[in-house]
Amino acid sequence: MPDFDTVDGSVTHRELWRELGCPQRPKEIWQKPFEFDPAHYERLCQRCATDARFPANHDPVDLESYLEDLTYVEETQPDLLLFLLPLCLRAWSWNLLSGTESFSYYAEEFWRPWSKGSPMHGSLFELLSEKQRNAFERYVSDAIIAAIDRAPALKSGAGTEPDCGRWLSELGSFSTVCPGLSQLWHTWWNLETEGRAIGALQYLSCLMYEDTTNPIFPPWKTPHRYGGPPYLWANSMAVNDQPWDPENVSFLKDVLVPTQLLSAIDRCLERLTNAEDRKIAAQMKIDFAYQMTLLELRIEQLPIILSSACHGKWII
Repeated sequence: MPDFDTVDGSVTHRELWRELGCPQRPKEIWQKPFEFDPAHYERLCQRCATDARFPANHDPVDLESYLEDLTYVEETQPDLLLFLLPLCLRAWSWNLLSGTESFSYYAEEFWRPWSKGSPMHGSLFELLSEKQRNAFERYVSDAIIAAIDRAPALKSGAGTEPDCGRWLSELGSFSTVCPGLSQLWHTWWNLETEGRAIGALQYLSCLMYEDTTNPIFPPWKTPHRYGGPPYLWANSMAVNDQPWDPENVSFLKDVLVPTQLLSAIDRCLERLTNAEDRKIAAQMKIDFAYQMTLLELRIEQLPIILSSACHGKWII
């Protein structure tokens, strides 16, 4: 068994492998490749069996080819999928947590075969047991939490892409494909780390303020530079015409309660160590009552947007 003790979130690779049932290399590979050449299967199996670590210099091409197979080939080999799944998940989390772009295309395509609208078949989750599906969700959830925990600061620099943009987009993809938002959300909004407090305030600011007055995300300066807050319905998928999972939309309706959000600001203040971050959070607490009308309207609008196959935008 390879060394699986490197960590992407709070789930080690060894734990993931065990929760998936300790999958072994298939004795025979019979899955048909989309591009006709099956050589990438052998290379991926070899990598999965001998290299649990994921250095930046790994070439994502074989994994990209495998995603094409999973998406467009009619029949998926279940034992091959299960054996390669830890490698596929590590590549996805590497893109999320490393801050590099080498696996960005792979990450954009990662969710497509798992979605309910896969072109050739239903969701790949149908090939997994309930325990294996739970392991998948927990690994992804913990990786997103790890990304939130790494938040460098509350405020984005003018003209720069928000630091929270990557994990927020992955949160959107996860919530579209998997019904497990509640566990991730409760872990995030327990606000046990400064990063989680920063992420919660960033999320809340998108509900509280107009795009041009958000104190955390400076407005656009020119059409060619980043600016303004991220969209709370964003996702990381290259192609997505699906709404969020209904269970997640229902959950969000239950937790986006103004009194609870105001209480969260106080708890966030207890976690913040940077003076500028604390000043912004304190101002948000003062602004809360003045922004209540907009906040309530957006809390009402957000589940409607997330329930639409073609995500829209704020009405106000």
